[in-house]
Amino acid sequence: MTLGAVLGILFAVATIGGGVVTIVFRARIAAWNAQANRDSFGTFGERVARNSTPAWPAIIGVGLILVGVVTLLRVIFPGSN
Repeated sequence: MTLGAVLGILFAVATIGGGVVTIVFRARIAAWNAQANRDSFGTFGERVARNSTPAWPAIIGVGLILVGVVTLLRVIFPGSN
């Protein structure tokens, strides 16, 4: 197994794990984001904070999982480079 394959597997596992953690804690992440917007931008931040829903962290989590799966498939089936 080459160094590139090992690094690819580590990256894939890390991104899949990060995606799962993001989906599990999506409500907490959305609340942190809303609070950061309120603290940083005042009145405008309050309007932005109302749009901070748990759906966006879930979408990001799914994206991370997809990146990890594609990376893992590229390591398993390298194709011709």
